[in-house]
Amino acid sequence: RGNRLKLNPQAMIFIDLDETLIQSVVPRRGNIGRRVRVDVDGDPFFVLERPLAKKILTDCRSLAEVALLTTASRDYAEAMNDRFHFSFANNRIFARNDFILEEEDGGERAIDEKAFPNSILIDNLPFDSVYPKLKCRFLGIDGSRYFQIRTFDGKDPEKFALEWTEIYARVKELTD
Repeated sequence: RGNRLKLNPQAMIFIDLDETLIQSVVPRRGNIGRRVRVDVDGDPFFVLERPLAKKILTDCRSLAEVALLTTASRDYAEAMNDRFHFSFANNRIFARNDFILEEEDGGERAIDEKAFPNSILIDNLPFDSVYPKLKCRFLGIDGSRYFQIRTFDGKDPEKFALEWTEIYARVKELTD
């Protein structure tokens, strides 16, 4: 595994990658528009950075240490971190193999570390979806420390800026 964890009583903020900070596609053909090509293990991904991604990271970093928590592979997460200058140290990128165990029957379960019980998770998926549940179990947090933000689908409506201001205020309350 990429990261060995120690119990961290400090609040940390974990942020999801895909459809939260970026949106990527693997087009078979057609117009890729404003997307940037990022190659990962020889596979091309065409990626857009959420217009407010850097603001989200700056805001969160003003409150606590911030880490990336993604169901993507480590190579993919590190490539996106490098390309978009998100400035996560490699030991603060938690990828799929760091917290998900593949079961023999094809299922998945969280590595039950509960290593970050005072943390906050920001993700685009509904809390009751499979991957947010796995992430929360790994961190050791419940729904009160989970913040769902609007899915980034390549467009970023102006409403998101106002929504982020409200979410940031709630996150700030938990880190004060």
